[in-house]
Amino acid sequence: MRSSGGGRPVECLRADLDALVVTDVAALPDATLRSDLLELLAARNQLDAAIASWLASFDARGLHDEDACKTAAVWVRVYGRGSGPAASRLVGRARVLLDLPAVAEAAGRGAVSTEHVDRIRELVKDVGIEAVLPSDRILADAAAHGDLNDLTVVCGRIRDYVDPDGPEPIEAFDKRELTLFHQRGMVMVRGQLDPEGGAAVHEAIDALMRPPGPDDPRTAGQRRADALVDLARGTLAQGDLPTVGGMRPQVGILIPPQMLLYGADGNDPHTRMHPVRRRHGSTRHHPALRGRGAGSGGGHAAGS
Repeated sequence: MRSSGGGRPVECLRADLDALVVTDVAALPDATLRSDLLELLAARNQLDAAIASWLASFDARGLHDEDACKTAAVWVRVYGRGSGPAASRLVGRARVLLDLPAVAEAAGRGAVSTEHVDRIRELVKDVGIEAVLPSDRILADAAAHGDLNDLTVVCGRIRDYVDPDGPEPIEAFDKRELTLFHQRGMVMVRGQLDPEGGAAVHEAIDALMRPPGPDDPRTAGQRRADALVDLARGTLAQGDLPTVGGMRPQVGILIPPQMLLYGADGNDPHTRMHPVRRRHGSTRHHPALRGRGAGSGGGHAAGS
């Protein structure tokens, strides 16, 4: 597909994409659909490589300053309408491809995906670009001809060759981080721990993860999550945590008498809802309890 009338490559690309997105995909023959999809996947890799190339030059020129953005990552987050971590990864890929021409060439052919580049970016972050440069061609071939697991093995071998003893304990400790954030009604947990801290967490969770019984439908991930929550609740129950804003951390439960007697639907006590948690004096009610304040309906509160 080629746009007529000339113009800059980016303008031609946008015009071609406008025609592409209105294609009647349902009417395509099976063979055409399959071949076109393969071409689109390769084209996506090429487009990602082009974006990285443009962004690397944009970053090097400091053009983000013209839009009052502190860094190129901030500019990408604002104008690309993405999250901060996604913007940082995009800038990181751009810098890696700028420094590794063989990998950049393979990405420009559509043979290397952003996941491959991210794996190489992690290697560069661990050992430095100077140590990775001699392996540029090896990494490009591994990314272009193998899957992500193959590339991971190659990166691991390079990492072991450059630093056979591994990072110093203080270096690993400095990389620790933990993020908690709310998303779609859940609390998301993301982070990494140094080996010693990770071992302590593993031991604590393993101690609370009892082997599943025959009537336990929970997955291993669910049992691990429950163990982590039990660990936190046990620490809260001991009462020896530092105060937060003058108040000792606590968890409260608000259960109306009618729920205890009749259950959530008013009849079956086996359908009782999960307890409603209160933190630092504020109460979050289950949707079924909206309109019933902490002091209305004769609710009983228990704290631990």
